[in-house]
Amino acid sequence: MPTYTAPGTYTFTVPAGVTELTGIDIRGAEGGTDQTGTITPGKGGRLQVASLPVLPAETITIVVGEQGIQGVTGDTTSGGTGTGAASGHDLTGQGRSGGGGGGAASHLQVAGVDGTRAKYLAAGGGGGAGGRRDSTHAGGAGGNGGT
Repeated sequence: MPTYTAPGTYTFTVPAGVTELTGIDIRGAEGGTDQTGTITPGKGGRLQVASLPVLPAETITIVVGEQGIQGVTGDTTSGGTGTGAASGHDLTGQGRSGGGGGGAASHLQVAGVDGTRAKYLAAGGGGGAGGRRDSTHAGGAGGNGGT
């Protein structure tokens, strides 16, 4: 099976003679940091599958999630592609640090040739880092994604 690491959607057809995919490793994207880059975002979830039965001519779709966007001041910005959440922002202009956007989930989907063998494997994206009220009041780290 090909390896995909760049965010995006990829599709391929199972070739003749192939009956299983092996060594599947799906990782959700990490969340974004706060505006200052000092608060830790959550790591994406990870799902490892040794073997997945497939049939020739089945369509495999893989979506690689994008990392959440770093928090900003005075603006709203979208997070990663797919399910990534919007990053936090500070509209007051008082130097508060916006929280990071959540990372997008990654998944692998098998569309059966007869419409009855559909499979779906997913790893959730990590939570964005919390924002800062000021230099002594920081938000919390982002939560880790699940499977």
